[in-house]
Amino acid sequence: MDSPHGKMTGPLTLQQDGTKLTGSYETEHTGKLALKGNVDGEKIMLTMEVPGGQMTITFDGIKDGDKLSGTTKPLNGEWSAVRK
Repeated sequence: MDSPHGKMTGPLTLQQDGTKLTGSYETEHTGKLALKGNVDGEKIMLTMEVPGGQMTITFDGIKDGDKLSGTTKPLNGEWSAVRK
């Protein structure tokens, strides 16, 4: 994920229940943060609260095989993940 602190990498774990998504994203900079969202066909949307409630980051993206990718708001960056 692109951030004001540079590229942030780490494991993204997602669970799907129907159209609902839950999971976590863990980086050295932020630790483990909870994600929630939904899936509609190949489109996905996730939100993540930044510690302290100062900001909510929205991940909009698409699924392409084993890869997810898209953009983040309000950071206006890009993100991607690959299934392992």
